[in-house]
Amino acid sequence: MVNLEITREGYEGIPAMAETLTEDDLRQVARGRDVQLIPHLVAAVKKAQEGIAVTGVTVTDGNGNTISGTLTLKVGDEVTLTGKHEPATSTAATGWTNSDSTYASMAVDPDDTRVITVKALAAGLTNLSCTSGAGSATIAVTVQ
Repeated sequence: MVNLEITREGYEGIPAMAETLTEDDLRQVARGRDVQLIPHLVAAVKKAQEGIAVTGVTVTDGNGNTISGTLTLKVGDEVTLTGKHEPATSTAATGWTNSDSTYASMAVDPDDTRVITVKALAAGLTNLSCTSGAGSATIAVTVQ
């Protein structure tokens, strides 16, 4: 048995041969007889995912609970939020905006731009928006 590890560097630059894969090619891979086709399968999946349109965005807290509409924090509180797009198989990028950083700061995780840490700074109201493709979700954050 051979273990394969495909990294980003391993599939960058693969020729766009995904369209040429036949049912027989897929059967060969399924039977484990032609591992040379695996990079082409990865390319085909990536290409298919690029065309998947985002239909919605939800925001969850660190416990996986959906935050809908409003979030109330006390000065000094910190919360981690994650933006999730539907369908999850889309490769659309996720972005965040903060309407007023006077009341809450927002730090985007450099390793996963879907994740932010919000810290309540001063009493007031700000809106956090998460966008991905054509989908978006806005949370009104009230700091007490």
